[in-house]
Amino acid sequence: MLRHHEGWTPMTGNRRALPYLVAVALTLGLVAPPSVATAATTSASAAPALIAPKVMAALGDSVSRASVADGTSGDNLLNSWSSGTSASVVSHRARIIAATGSNPTAYNLAQGGTETSDLIDQAAAAVARKADYVTVLSGGNNICHSETLADLPTVKQVRADFDKTLAILNDGLPSAAIFVASIPSLMRLYETASDNPLARLTWAVVGACPIMLADPTDRSAAAQSRRAAVEDRVEDLNAAIGAACAAAENCTGDDDAVHDLDITMADISTRDYFHPSVSGQAMIAAATWAKVIAKNALAAPAPAPAPAPEADPVINRVDNTSPYIDWTGTWATASNPADLGGSVSFIKSMSSSYSLQFTGIGISIESRTTPSAGISEVRIDGQLVGRVDGYSETRAYRQLVFVSARLADGVHTITVTPTMERAVPSTGYNLILDALLVEKSG
Repeated sequence: MLRHHEGWTPMTGNRRALPYLVAVALTLGLVAPPSVATAATTSASAAPALIAPKVMAALGDSVSRASVADGTSGDNLLNSWSSGTSASVVSHRARIIAATGSNPTAYNLAQGGTETSDLIDQAAAAVARKADYVTVLSGGNNICHSETLADLPTVKQVRADFDKTLAILNDGLPSAAIFVASIPSLMRLYETASDNPLARLTWAVVGACPIMLADPTDRSAAAQSRRAAVEDRVEDLNAAIGAACAAAENCTGDDDAVHDLDITMADISTRDYFHPSVSGQAMIAAATWAKVIAKNALAAPAPAPAPAPEADPVINRVDNTSPYIDWTGTWATASNPADLGGSVSFIKSMSSSYSLQFTGIGISIESRTTPSAGISEVRIDGQLVGRVDGYSETRAYRQLVFVSARLADGVHTITVTPTMERAVPSTGYNLILDALLVEKSG
């Protein structure tokens, strides 16, 4: 063994945008489909019947959202290794259907560009959805956000993030099965693609994960030592993630299966040379499902051909410029290409608020977070259901700041109002809206 994540968009000053792309590259530890499929079938031949999950949730970053998997821009959820519906991938969801005949409702709660600390909010969203099977793949962005070796994430912090995440799942979903995948090998990505001129050019254009991929033709002792130190930290974090899973209830780790897989250029999306292709997602699904079977995570028999899963819940984005949003008070607009639709709305007075009447089973809020944002209250149908803290140390775009619990399918109204409260380091009480994400039945 060596010791060694939406579409391709220009850099816009958002520090999280780069790892959003790069994190998905980290998933590219893949194997040939026949060997993985055979292993899964052999291990499962004598397994007891699976207790079918009714609801599953995918947590993590754009790896689990299958960004640009088919060579087009943006998320490609049907090809997700965890929750996808594509027959070309045969996701965990499809294999559950094959084994049980039961089609779980699937929520892909992963978000591009996120780190392990963001799993905590995603886990709370999975609890709100009452998931009984949860997959987790996260940590690559923690590495690729680092500008120097001194900035690399600590084992202690990543372990703490996973401990908190798994505790939320265990407490809120005591019967849920949890599967945790390892961080893929950055060194293998470098070794596979660094001799490819198009890959090198793309890495240079987007500034991809410079802690590992900068100056890819530099084979000096110093450069090789830097890359080895980065890969050592990946392996140390995987050990911590595995230990956190082992200490939690109903959690199955992959024993570094994703990290240890090999890749070829064919396994990488030609869109950006970071993300896994459709076949790459298929290999991740097969390799991780083999661990689910071998370790009886769901006590599942071998998967068999099955009908295509039903469609995932439909998400309709209502941009801040939509005429359907009701505004009170005084609002203004700020433009930036990193925002959905190119702009956000923000309050000019504390007496301002916004509301939306919608039909669906859930609603989420995307916002630009800033050093001057405050805390706001969220009400659905007149009931207080949550609070949103829009503060962040540096400006960040298209951040998921609120996810509702599942609602009865029907007409609802969400209202968001600023308060005179703020995080201690915040310099103001601003309320910002980028978009509302209305969830409808698939």
